[in-house]
Amino acid sequence: MNLQQLYYFQKIAECQQYTQAAKELHVTQATLSYAISNLEKELRVRLFERRGKSVQLTECGKAYLSCVRDALQALERGEQMVKDMATPARTVIKLDYLESVKHLTLSMIADLSAGDEEQQLRFELSHADASNIEQRLIRRETDLGISTIPVTEGIASRLLGYQDNVIVVPKDHPWGKRGSVPLSVLHEQRFIAYSQDCVIRGYYDSILKSVHVRPEIFAESRIHSNILDMVSYGMGVSIVPRMKGLEERYDLVPLSIQDDIPPRSIYLLWAEDAVLPPGVEHFRQQIVEREDLGQYL
Repeated sequence: MNLQQLYYFQKIAECQQYTQAAKELHVTQATLSYAISNLEKELRVRLFERRGKSVQLTECGKAYLSCVRDALQALERGEQMVKDMATPARTVIKLDYLESVKHLTLSMIADLSAGDEEQQLRFELSHADASNIEQRLIRRETDLGISTIPVTEGIASRLLGYQDNVIVVPKDHPWGKRGSVPLSVLHEQRFIAYSQDCVIRGYYDSILKSVHVRPEIFAESRIHSNILDMVSYGMGVSIVPRMKGLEERYDLVPLSIQDDIPPRSIYLLWAEDAVLPPGVEHFRQQIVEREDLGQYL
């Protein structure tokens, strides 16, 4: 058994097929097959079962994957620890967030890192949808996430607060000076929606369905800023999470919703069995222990 076999095994488990795994690893499928065959012979178990062009982990494979992930992660931590001891470096915190909570993410980072006078923290920020954030946490590709309530097993969370929703319209729209409107005004209105594969789309669809409102969908996008841009260009109206500074950053008006609808819960996420580097764990603990996180929403 060698490290290369373990990396190959982990990548095949993530891709669930040899073709994609070989492409991402820049090796041939034959190389992967040979490596996994030798690993299975050494372990005396089957790690994968073929399902057409894809593969699935056996029960033994699932159990082994958990150990392999922990082992590889421990080796990566050890490598980084040795490098840090030899040449002190900043702590890198990888954080993924929903684009619609970008203001929360940046405000919280700014406040919590304000006391870092020696500038030992460095952030790698990426925005993604909820499902991708959870999968990246499970695969240890990111340390922390800011998203909605997790649905993936193995994800731990801490409630940050609740995000209200608003109807957004262009500044010259007839509703622009009303301040607030009921959801009923959206019936048969030209509407800019989130894409079907976005978690938030299901959330808004259920809200509109509960009040028997059916807008006419003119365009869809999975990117939050695209929706706001399309509204500001007069392509339609939309419902979006409330964000600080909407009026300043986009040429539109946010209107409060008169109906009593549930706000969106926003959470800090991390892989529950992950051993985070000390600097990352300290930053996570700072967030967990804060009681005024709602201020950022």
